[in-house]
Amino acid sequence: MSADVNAAGRPAGKVGRRPLLFVAGAVLAAAAALYLSGVFRPYVFSGDVIGGSAHAPSLRPLVYENGEPVDIEARRGGVVLIYFGYTRCPDICPTMLSAAARGLELLGDPAAGVTLVMITVDPERDTREAVGEYVRLFDKRFRGAWGTEGQVRSVAGAYGVTFSYDEPDESGAYWVNHSPQLMAIDREGALRVVYPVGVAPTELASDLRELLG
Repeated sequence: MSADVNAAGRPAGKVGRRPLLFVAGAVLAAAAALYLSGVFRPYVFSGDVIGGSAHAPSLRPLVYENGEPVDIEARRGGVVLIYFGYTRCPDICPTMLSAAARGLELLGDPAAGVTLVMITVDPERDTREAVGEYVRLFDKRFRGAWGTEGQVRSVAGAYGVTFSYDEPDESGAYWVNHSPQLMAIDREGALRVVYPVGVAPTELASDLRELLG
């Protein structure tokens, strides 16, 4: 019996194999190009990413300067930035708040979906009003939060934040040593990213855009 061959004398079963291999190669090349261009690659945040989807700890019973409870659940659907600092901080606090303010400026209109709350770790000297006035020096949209030392320590501990007081000098002035990180809570209410001192405003703006979706 004679084998089934095509017009070129090759077995019929071989017809179309090379075109299919070419198409498959082209698809793989296109996928590789998209990956390298960032289309398929997962977004890489500029801070430390927190795994899991557990809700961020509540900020209650802390209050804003007007006495309103600090309710981050009410901001669900937006991004909340949390920072623990104090108004007499000489360097780290102004650095982080300035970076956050510039990041929101670079973000543009979507920044309306971002809330920054600074919680004072020096409630003995920082009044509710003073905290609010201080953060608004950096951005009018920033909010200040206050609580008793015990309340602040409880909330801070839930976020892994610590603070301590140096010995007062002759005038009674003292420095507060505190964890300096800025933390981002995503639209679903989960703590997602922790930023170190030195995060660039451009990086923060890019991350916030990603978190806002």
